[in-house]
Amino acid sequence: MLKHKKTEIILAEYKAAKTKQETCENIYNEILAGFKSELYQYIHDNFAQEDKDTILKILNGAKLENEDPTQEKRPPPPPQEEDLVTTSKKDETPMTFGCKRLFKKIARKTHPDHHPDDTLKSKMFQDASSALKKDDLIKLRDLASDLQIELPPITQEQENFIKKTIKDIEDRIQFYEKTYPWMWFQDNQNKKWLKAYLKNAVQNVSRA
Repeated sequence: MLKHKKTEIILAEYKAAKTKQETCENIYNEILAGFKSELYQYIHDNFAQEDKDTILKILNGAKLENEDPTQEKRPPPPPQEEDLVTTSKKDETPMTFGCKRLFKKIARKTHPDHHPDDTLKSKMFQDASSALKKDDLIKLRDLASDLQIELPPITQEQENFIKKTIKDIEDRIQFYEKTYPWMWFQDNQNKKWLKAYLKNAVQNVSRA
């Protein structure tokens, strides 16, 4: 009973972290669009045409999301865009264990050949197939739970992997919150973050 409760808590923490990450990334993308728009307007309003051309060439090779105004050195890039829990077939993790076995249990209850007129089960089968391709054990567990399939407790290796994944997500969110666009958003009445970004971009090109 306690082991089952512990599993529920860990998976709930992961889902909450993942939701927070997705929300942060959506907000950041909106902020980034606004930052770029004001940045180019600032360049247009404050520089001669010759200087504009030079600055724009510099910015074409710069990555706004990889600039951290709070540190002298650039931080490491955020984790890859793919789901931190899912993996490719080449790189198995503890999260891939049990996916096929769980998928087979789901398929027995949802396969269209056995339930040709049940659109809900057909959709669940499609979702399970997609989750299997991504080795997304958590999605498969959710589907299995909806179908009242008995779930095995997660292993210690899986628990450790999920905890590491949550830490990676937290680090990624902190990374976004230290970028020039995010800092500009917090204080966009002040042009200092636009100026700081331009200065840093030019210095980086000069050092290259």
